[in-house]
Amino acid sequence: MSSPGNNEMQEILAYRCVVFDLLRSLFIWECPEELFADMISWSELERDEAMAADCAEARLRKGLSSISSAELQKVYHEATIEFTRLFVGPYHLEAPPYESVYRNSNRLMMQDVTMNVKRFYRENGYERSEVYKEPDDQIGVELEFMYALSEEALQAFREGNFESLKRILSAQEQFMDLHLLKWLPQFCQDILKSSQNEFWRSFAVFTENYIEEDKEQIQRIQRELNLYCQS
Repeated sequence: MSSPGNNEMQEILAYRCVVFDLLRSLFIWECPEELFADMISWSELERDEAMAADCAEARLRKGLSSISSAELQKVYHEATIEFTRLFVGPYHLEAPPYESVYRNSNRLMMQDVTMNVKRFYRENGYERSEVYKEPDDQIGVELEFMYALSEEALQAFREGNFESLKRILSAQEQFMDLHLLKWLPQFCQDILKSSQNEFWRSFAVFTENYIEEDKEQIQRIQRELNLYCQS
């Protein structure tokens, strides 16, 4: 990237919006069958560069490639049932989707960390949709926050407001360090240990890998912006 004005940075920022929108939809299970069908067919498309690359997207495509679109309804039904078993209950949750559970010695919900997450949202201008009934530290809500800031980052870039873009990216990196990266890797590993469902296993691997890669991407963009602003 020679400067913040080129297409590569815009494509990266736009791609981040797409991925976080997808992930927050999955982990809140706002996943209509049409979206599910798109994901399965997407994994079957030929994209040599993506498949050859050692990146989260390539590994996700490989994981989903074992799922046949011919059995879409069956696969979708099984994924829905597995979502409930893993993340909702009513019995013991195999992979509780709450940060507070992972960061509290008693594995309790609605602890101080939940309030800290809510405070971080407020300090960065994020207002949760009234549609979401989950606690603020539920994985889908935290990913919704990352999606909202990613949309703001893309808009700031399009407007040429690079100071605002740096501020937003810094907030996302801080949220990863203070929250997501403190528990999301273990959460994803719990999915892998507890589920044989190929769809959820593939997305557990993708989610963990993508968050780590995205932090590196943020740092790369920040370096480019600093060089540009100093020139």
